Amino acid sequence: MIKAKNNLISTEVEFEKIDQVGVGQGANSDVYKIRDIQLDTIRAAKEIEASKFSNFNEYFEEAQKMHESRHPNVVPVHFSGKGTVNGVDYVYIVMDYYPRGSLAGLHQKRPLKVKEIVRYGLQFLTGLAFIHGKDLAHFDIKPTNVLLKREDVAALTDFGVAERLGGQGSVINPPFYIPHVTPERVSPGVQTQATDIYQAGLTLYRLCNTPDEWETQLQSAKQSSLEHAVVGGDFPDRDRFLPHIPRKLRTVIRKATRIDPDNRYNSVREMMNELGSVKRYLEWQMDSSGSDTGHEAWEMEDDDGRNFQIQVREDGNDWSIETTKTVNQTQRVRSCCANGLQSKEKALTRVKTFIRSDDLSVN
Repeated sequence: MIKAKNNLISTEVEFEKIDQVGVGQGANSDVYKIRDIQLDTIRAAKEIEASKFSNFNEYFEEAQKMHESRHPNVVPVHFSGKGTVNGVDYVYIVMDYYPRGSLAGLHQKRPLKVKEIVRYGLQFLTGLAFIHGKDLAHFDIKPTNVLLKREDVAALTDFGVAERLGGQGSVINPPFYIPHVTPERVSPGVQTQATDIYQAGLTLYRLCNTPDEWETQLQSAKQSSLEHAVVGGDFPDRDRFLPHIPRKLRTVIRKATRIDPDNRYNSVREMMNELGSVKRYLEWQMDSSGSDTGHEAWEMEDDDGRNFQIQVREDGNDWSIETTKTVNQTQRVRSCCANGLQSKEKALTRVKTFIRSDDLSVN
């Protein structure tokens, strides 16, 4: 049982921890699923050692920023207080609990359809635009900090490094989640709301590739110099996307992650307008199970209830592509669309053609 007290308003709240749900999500904090004793309801609590703060006035700044940013696409804060466990003082921020988890968790379970990437992107960007209207910058946009409500709506969380920008509209060198470091942070230079746009672009980029692809690129960049790769535009590889990701979405991501902040979108609203115009090929999804040979596969169901699948297979030294169409759950027709391709890259290029065509050459 934990008692968290806020001396500012003389309130004491009791809650009990159930499970840890935010392992490794923050450098100085953990997140727990808790039961609020007074209201007998399930919530989430972020736990931060009080010793991490240099003075008392900093204790509740994160909760205050989140409370100030109340919005349907921002995780709400119900209470913030200070408690003691085994002689150690902690600051607690009590929020809604989202059993659906984060975008990162969903992405680990299965690849997302393009329409999901666009929808979730527009939702968390709506919350970010509201935050920017409050003269705040988040500075920690990443898939783990976008939670999914029960209604399948995305909401931003974790304002641990958020900053008020003040009259200059910028701050100098706030803390950073290293894989999402911006070119201007490496330089170093001032950080503005353009930093959030860059990190939002990286978040969308990660959803447009597999988690393994992101991790491979990250480790490769770290082996040489992550900072040089970021400043040089080599990390991430902005030419590498899953074949079903449409050109317009790639363009949005590339502009949001341009090296020079002045060349990015002027505002989150501008980025949202461009993202909202992505309309084609939204039903295709990479099959999380892959093909029966362990290579890539895609699936899609059209408005007439027909299921389409594409599989890339390795045949000796060559690659081939097969398509499948299922009608009324009974009729299945398989056709070899292409074979004798000399590389996997050529096969994936051909997949892009099939995905963007009205007829997958299956009769």
